[in-house]
Amino acid sequence: MQTDHTHNPVRLKSRRGAAMVEMAMVLSVLMLLVFGMIDMGLILRSSLALSHLAKNAARSYALGTDQGTVTDRVEKGAKSLGLDENQLDVSFAQHEDTFVDSQNQSTDTQTLYNMEVTLTYKHNTVAGKLVGLGDEVTLTGVGVHIKE
Repeated sequence: MQTDHTHNPVRLKSRRGAAMVEMAMVLSVLMLLVFGMIDMGLILRSSLALSHLAKNAARSYALGTDQGTVTDRVEKGAKSLGLDENQLDVSFAQHEDTFVDSQNQSTDTQTLYNMEVTLTYKHNTVAGKLVGLGDEVTLTGVGVHIKE
């Protein structure tokens, strides 16, 4: 005669306990993946916002706007895009490029001034804190525009 172990209350409780342990293990990994995907989406959004702000800042700087005004505009733009303006660093550079117009058979040289604005942003992460990695990622956006 065979005994039916499915109705044994002790065995049923141990199966439920094993299922709870398995669920806790799977859910912890699943939650880590979900937070990682959310972090990657937020990092991508911040990176795109930085590129947009840097491009517009470089254009404004090339048109003759002073650095203080450009910095204020960048900080206001960062705030409107959901970035923390206190985590944002703005730097300016100017590069000269000299070239010869070879199509017109001319030996005259022209100098172009490339106005560069670099934005550095420290993005705080959630998933990095959970797994013991760094709690921030440094993002950089660079915009270059020719001075007219």
